[in-house]
Amino acid sequence: MSATDTPKTQTTAGFEKIYVEKSVKKELITQNVLKHYKDLPLEYIDAAHQLIKAHYSIGRGKRTLVLAEQKGEWLDRCPGTRKHICCNYLVINNIVNCPYDCTYCYLQTYINNNILTVYANAADILDALDDFFKLHHGEHYRVGTGEFSDSLALDKVLGFSQPLIGFFAQQKDHLLELKTKSAEVEHLLDLKHNGQTVFAWSVNPEKLIEREEFGAVSLAKRLQAAKKCVAAGYPVAFHFDPIIHYAGWEKDYQQVVKKIFAAIPADKIAWISLGALRYQPELKDIIEERHPQSKITLGELDVAEDGKLRYFKPVRLDIFQKMHGFIRARSGDVYVYLCMESSDIWAKAGIKNKTKNPYAKYFRFFCK
Repeated sequence: MSATDTPKTQTTAGFEKIYVEKSVKKELITQNVLKHYKDLPLEYIDAAHQLIKAHYSIGRGKRTLVLAEQKGEWLDRCPGTRKHICCNYLVINNIVNCPYDCTYCYLQTYINNNILTVYANAADILDALDDFFKLHHGEHYRVGTGEFSDSLALDKVLGFSQPLIGFFAQQKDHLLELKTKSAEVEHLLDLKHNGQTVFAWSVNPEKLIEREEFGAVSLAKRLQAAKKCVAAGYPVAFHFDPIIHYAGWEKDYQQVVKKIFAAIPADKIAWISLGALRYQPELKDIIEERHPQSKITLGELDVAEDGKLRYFKPVRLDIFQKMHGFIRARSGDVYVYLCMESSDIWAKAGIKNKTKNPYAKYFRFFCK
């Protein structure tokens, strides 16, 4: 794999070729994609596994789009991490891999296929959700499409979110979360949602977005999109994940918190999550080869109980205590939680997952 295997200006329009499994040739998503990218080379294949991983570097994989049939499970639990607290997030497996090229992205080592794969038989998703909710009657779930890809980067073309928003508008016990680093919300603003869909943005200081989140839009554009969603009646959320530790980080992240609450009324924010930088040890070499300008691997990280490289506990605790303080200075009510953290860090940081906040019921925390 070459450090130059992906352009630093990679965007959602950067595809070079499309492969389509013959079994999804007539699906609506397939037709949407082929109409939008009508000038790209197209090849029909019997099965996506014909495309051997060895031939696709991470960068080349991001420039290759495969439309395939989901023959496995549409729904899965968030993978979480052992000996750390998980929030019981329910994941929709509709897309694997992301057109953005964030230096720290865990998918670079987590997924065994580098090609951006879209499962086009999307009508089956609603049946899977309906069956799951009937099986778990009386429980509350937060369900999202943003675990293995960006929820909205390609959604204007693919069209996954519109039927999902309509489906969740009829749910009283479950929420849909659309997690993104994009500003692609215009096509969803006029839909009937009944407040059961939450638009969520991953956020970082602007200089980190420019240096570490290639292809993603600026913080200002993310907040502008969030304002549009709030105006359309949607609740919104924000994820400070990963928080990257460096000299002067406090001032930069405090400014992000300030900008969020200046743009969005506190009572329109469903939740804010906090998660410190963490990654599998093998990702370090990939980051340094593919993104030599990045400085995130230079921090004081060590192998933690879950096998991931993490900042030392005193550093993480300092991060979370200060971030929690920045948020509480703006709002005493917004729901705050830690992502993939140990129980002792939760306790020492003073962050409680059981509160009277109405969104707390959608989170069921447990230690893996």
